[in-house]
Amino acid sequence: MKKIIISAVVLIIFGVCAFLLHNDELLYSKISCKFGSQNHCGIINRVGNTYLLDSKFDEAQKLLKFACESKFYKSCSNLGSLFMQTKDNKQAEFYLKMSCDNGFIGGCDNLGSFYISLNEYQKAKPFLELSCEQNIFKSCHNLGFLYLQPNMKDVQKAVSFYKKSCENRFYGSCVALSAIYVKGDGIDRNLSLALEFAKTACDGGIKQICSKINGLEKAAKALELLDTLCKLGSTASCEKMKEFNKIQL
Repeated sequence: MKKIIISAVVLIIFGVCAFLLHNDELLYSKISCKFGSQNHCGIINRVGNTYLLDSKFDEAQKLLKFACESKFYKSCSNLGSLFMQTKDNKQAEFYLKMSCDNGFIGGCDNLGSFYISLNEYQKAKPFLELSCEQNIFKSCHNLGFLYLQPNMKDVQKAVSFYKKSCENRFYGSCVALSAIYVKGDGIDRNLSLALEFAKTACDGGIKQICSKINGLEKAAKALELLDTLCKLGSTASCEKMKEFNKIQL
């Protein structure tokens, strides 16, 4: 009789488990995540992030919050991104900061981007510096952007950060460098460098810059010729160089 009762209890437990698993395919991962399995927290995060990408915010929020509260801090960053999309800035800041403070460097990058979206550049700066130092090159690019803003303007620093990200295949920074060297605002105008960075960006897949390469090549060659003639003593060429450098390309 005792064996029959035990068998019945086991069958009931298995039945309940089967029912729960059928109704929640992530149940095992949730239990494992709660007990500290980063792999299973990662599974929950991936499913939640898929919902987020599909703009299924309610489903995404439940899963990402579960993983975040289970100390999987990448999910906290994704949860912050969700609240950015739903325009809940208070919640976005809270979860992005939680992610960054607990060592997920992507959270610092996202927090910096969040502050940029609010035009709070001074707040963004330390988080972008932290993530740029950890080789998140989007953060380096955004630091370049910050140092071109009127209240923070330092073109040399902007160039330094843009170069770091451009050299590491963040090609938007190459476009920015090309524009800086064409303009020559706060730095010596250098069309040869502008051309070099434009070609790098074009080769990297940023097609809108490709159409400017031919014009830059012609301008760089013309300026090079004028420079050569000027150094050989042609006053007229020196004057043309000065005028040429004032032209907006």
